[in-house]
Amino acid sequence: MKNTARLSLIFALIISIMAPGIETGETVHAATTSTIAINEIAWMGTSYSYNSEWIELHNTTNSAVDVSGWTLSAVDNSPAISLSGTIAAGGYYLLERTSDSSVPGIAADLIYTGSLENSDEALELRDSSGALIDSADAWYAGDNTAKATMERVDPLVAGTEATNWVDSAKTYDGGNGTPRAVNSKVKGCTDKTEQLNNVSEVEGAINVYFNKCADTTYASSGNEANYNVNLETRLINRLNQATTSIDFATYEINLPGIVDALIAKAAEGIDVRVIADAKDATDPNYVERFKTMRLQVEKMVRDRTAKLGQWMIFMYSLILRCLRWKTVPQERTSACLPHRKISRFKP
Repeated sequence: MKNTARLSLIFALIISIMAPGIETGETVHAATTSTIAINEIAWMGTSYSYNSEWIELHNTTNSAVDVSGWTLSAVDNSPAISLSGTIAAGGYYLLERTSDSSVPGIAADLIYTGSLENSDEALELRDSSGALIDSADAWYAGDNTAKATMERVDPLVAGTEATNWVDSAKTYDGGNGTPRAVNSKVKGCTDKTEQLNNVSEVEGAINVYFNKCADTTYASSGNEANYNVNLETRLINRLNQATTSIDFATYEINLPGIVDALIAKAAEGIDVRVIADAKDATDPNYVERFKTMRLQVEKMVRDRTAKLGQWMIFMYSLILRCLRWKTVPQERTSACLPHRKISRFKP
């Protein structure tokens, strides 16, 4: 029996293609608005001292973010903090005032000086270019008596929304708060750790992966979802396991790493068959997606004749229509793939 890499990641790849802005993996990226959130503020200090103030930032993405050169400052410039280092994907960054003992038992990522006011205060987080990333324009929550921190409900909702802040309901050594941990009343998904809960290596098995978070509360035992998965990496790993043949079907094929893996397996003598389609012309990103996919398909077509294995590409889509790239003179303006017909390439 052929040991075929039957790609049960088709659905997962579709998710990956349809959400190209979602970052996965641990590559460090520059940030955009909403990537890093001011997540929790102990403006009242702790039960040990009102001077033991601390602030927590949260990376809401699936990629590590370098915050070197960033600033976190009150509008009155006290405190005015220069950040450094990297916040891991889905991770937390703890800033403690004066010393690392402000939050007992939890190491700070950065020690700062300057006190927060107990009222009429606002914080702004800016990147190294000065662009505003996030802000909290008032103390909408927090309890000075109970020493309960002001914690964010949803890190993807603006920090200027009063209803997006609540008193922390979870205790820690210092009052109520969740330093370097998920907030007590958080909404949405904050844990970006890859969860592989239900993967089978049995031939013919179907494995489903999601590149976003999933609620497994109601899943039956042994049937929890695989989520927060780097789909491109997972798919490349699966392709690399093939020893005889690969049948690969996808909505679009525009990830260079996937194309390179298919070409490499064909070079090893693996039979490769690809079926791909694409968005229709009403998609606002159609032109760029067409361009990207066409380049990847042509790359496979160019390489097919030099390969040892059987190499076939089947296409049926508007993606095959010839576009004339008038705005970029150096690009081809004539030769193109067939339109509205199945094209079969075989060495």
